[in-house]
Amino acid sequence: MGYIYLLLQALIFSFGGILIKTTAHCFSSFMVSFLRFALGVVFLLAFQLIRGRKPNIKLANKMIIFGGIAKTLHYLGENFGVMHGFSYGNVVIWPVQTVVILLISVFILKEKVTRRAVIGALLCVSGIVLLTWNGMPIEKFIGGQGPLLMVFVIAGIGASLFSVAQKKLLDKMDTVDLNTSMFIIGGFCAGGVLPLTGAPVTG
Repeated sequence: MGYIYLLLQALIFSFGGILIKTTAHCFSSFMVSFLRFALGVVFLLAFQLIRGRKPNIKLANKMIIFGGIAKTLHYLGENFGVMHGFSYGNVVIWPVQTVVILLISVFILKEKVTRRAVIGALLCVSGIVLLTWNGMPIEKFIGGQGPLLMVFVIAGIGASLFSVAQKKLLDKMDTVDLNTSMFIIGGFCAGGVLPLTGAPVTG
């Protein structure tokens, strides 16, 4: 069963960028983010019921709120970047997440980091820049792809902070329950801005 979950996760992430790109002419990044949260909550609740467990939702926990806001930052950045850039642009997020978590481990959690981890982080950063640069003139990169790169970096920071919040709560809450709770908070964050954006059309 674990391999099936892994396969489903890989398939979802593989098609994520393409699906986001196809909605660019119909919805704003806020609406897509809200829908991702809403569908996530529905599936997580259904999964919990299939497991025969009663959902245990907690919304007042500070780390839950922090994780929900961080995931909102991730989704908004990813959706906006993909809508206005390339459908594969979100591949930048995961190396950024790796680097940020490494920095948090060193400077905040005071954990020891091996030389191999530092070299890996440097390679991640180099890969991000080279992937986005793609051989174009530096002026065009800074003026065109540079801002989009920063959007994906912000999304990666949000994803990393979400992972940190998850790690803090894993020994206190069921994984499905904590993700459901954070997604509900994220849905409120993304959905709460929708009335201010007007019609949910155009990214």
